[in-house]
Amino acid sequence: MRLPDFEDLSTEQDRFYSLGLDGNYLVSGPPGTGKSVMALYRAQALTFDDREPAVLMYSKVLRQYTEQAAKELGIAGYVTTFHKWFWDFWRQHYQTSPPTVTGSSYEVDWAQVAQSFISNPPELGGLVDLIVDEGQDLPLGFFRIARFVAKNITVFADENQQLFDNNTTLREIASAIGAREHLTLLGNHRNTAEIAAVAAKYYSGAPSGLPNPPKRHGDTPTLKRHVSVDEFVDSVVQYAKTHTDLTIGVACVNQTVQRKLYRALSNRELPVPVQQYISASRQHRVLDFDTPAVTLAHYKSMKGLEFDTLFVPELQQVTADATSAVTRMTFYVVMSRARHELHLSWSGAPDVPSIVADLTGLVSEQ
Repeated sequence: MRLPDFEDLSTEQDRFYSLGLDGNYLVSGPPGTGKSVMALYRAQALTFDDREPAVLMYSKVLRQYTEQAAKELGIAGYVTTFHKWFWDFWRQHYQTSPPTVTGSSYEVDWAQVAQSFISNPPELGGLVDLIVDEGQDLPLGFFRIARFVAKNITVFADENQQLFDNNTTLREIASAIGAREHLTLLGNHRNTAEIAAVAAKYYSGAPSGLPNPPKRHGDTPTLKRHVSVDEFVDSVVQYAKTHTDLTIGVACVNQTVQRKLYRALSNRELPVPVQQYISASRQHRVLDFDTPAVTLAHYKSMKGLEFDTLFVPELQQVTADATSAVTRMTFYVVMSRARHELHLSWSGAPDVPSIVADLTGLVSEQ
């Protein structure tokens, strides 16, 4: 994660940084507006006041991605994943694992949690400040008890980036935490204007809105048909060999494609590491974001990440309804991961996949 210097924060980001340390706040904004950056800076500001905030990230990938930036700000010890933090909190106060829904050992039963809070309130140990990133992915049940857990709560969220059906809305979050103020970040600090225009085609009308158009311009995103997936692999290999100083992402439609591409790229002699994220695999659960690499991940693991160059291959395998809100949100998230270059492709049949059929004039068709 590239952390901007404090002096380089935008006016709207600086306004947020200057908020009082006490109180509950909701901060929303589309992809690229710096929500994760401001979550870390918020935590740093609290430590300057000798506080020890808990900073909760939704996914292990995002926690790893922000790790180096958190170290630079001196707050790495306060950043963890939501699930780890909540399970540790519950075990500390109730000496057992939290209740889970029938048939699951992982999904928390928030109705039972609420009943436990009412019948046997935990002796709270003085957690003053709670910061939540990607709050839209956390359950409403958590936000309903959050005010009993921490004195001050700041939640960063974006309804544009809801990749699941059971997400929590901005309105629900604000109501549950009793937000004093709802702030909005709108400056796109990640994409070029050309990449942002492609991402905007997938905007589904979520309340977070679209970011302001970036002033930075770059290459037109490409859309290309490959004869085979091997031809795509060749193109990535050639690109990686001539761009050894860049972070390169490969967004994969499913794990079958991801594993196949990972094996193919790993067998080639590349000057940079090839890595992939699979949550269920111990071997591929840890990623290094501190050095240039080729990183492969499923669409749903891409949220919050950034790459200098992003490849989105095998689009003919996208079988979801291209007009559905969930599908459009997914591709809005994926397309907005690229800083400088975006390369879309499919292989096999000559027909353009429906998911990218409406990009005429926004991409260079090759």
